[in-house]
Amino acid sequence: MKAKNKMFFKYCSLIFLFLLNSLLFAQDINEQTFQDSLDVYKKQIQLKNKDFIDKDIFGNPISEKEVEDFNNKDREEQKEEAESYLFGIELLIFASPIYLPIKLLEDDYSETFYYQSYPFENGDGLTEFDGKKWMGNFTLSSQYVNKEAVGYKLNSSFKIFRFSIDPTYSYYNFPNKDNNISNFNTTIKITFAQNRFINFRTGFGYSHFETDSKFDGINWIYEICLFQKPFNFNLDYNLTCYDLESDEKVKFNNDFNINFGYFFKRINIKLGYRWHKIGEEKLNGPEISSSIWF
Repeated sequence: MKAKNKMFFKYCSLIFLFLLNSLLFAQDINEQTFQDSLDVYKKQIQLKNKDFIDKDIFGNPISEKEVEDFNNKDREEQKEEAESYLFGIELLIFASPIYLPIKLLEDDYSETFYYQSYPFENGDGLTEFDGKKWMGNFTLSSQYVNKEAVGYKLNSSFKIFRFSIDPTYSYYNFPNKDNNISNFNTTIKITFAQNRFINFRTGFGYSHFETDSKFDGINWIYEICLFQKPFNFNLDYNLTCYDLESDEKVKFNNDFNINFGYFFKRINIKLGYRWHKIGEEKLNGPEISSSIWF
């Protein structure tokens, strides 16, 4: 009987130890599982904080890459907007000498202006609402540069409605130098804005001049003419680009002229001042001109 009790007690002890060991092992497994789950959760949070750094208006997560792409796109759009804005300003500045006179005179090209035999023949301006389709003039000018240089200029203008062709020849005499200066221009112009009293003209043409050497170039002119019986006022600027075929930079001649005139029937007498650069020579000085119109 005692032997059976000892065996029963032994088996109970083994079972108890087995259950205790199983319980301790299960507790370790649970703790490890919990720690592993916690680590996974922390990694998910870190990944979420790393990859999803913002939310859209609907609360959906936005990844870091999406935000970076959005910022890059935003910078590109801002750059494009800035470039477009600068281009608009440059275009406005470039077009203003043409656009502003058209708006100022409200010239929509709906009216046709005609010429008279000469300005102020039958009115107070250069043009009228009836008359000839064409008009022309010849002008002879003399410019005093300094004691060692005098310039002479012969130019003409033949107008047909808004278009004209203007050939010009200039000659500067230097008594104390071996070489004189000559310049020939021919320009086709268009009157892009006008009324009976004022017209704005611009055009392009060919230029040839001779100093120590011979040069050919392209010239551009911008001209403003104001007529109010019996006076007229002219302002013009001529820019010539030359030496286009050389390996050096393109060079420029500049010619700026302002004058004030008086009409006596077909005859026009003008006084003015000319700033003229041909090659390396600066030819500035007062100028007197006389014109005949037909």
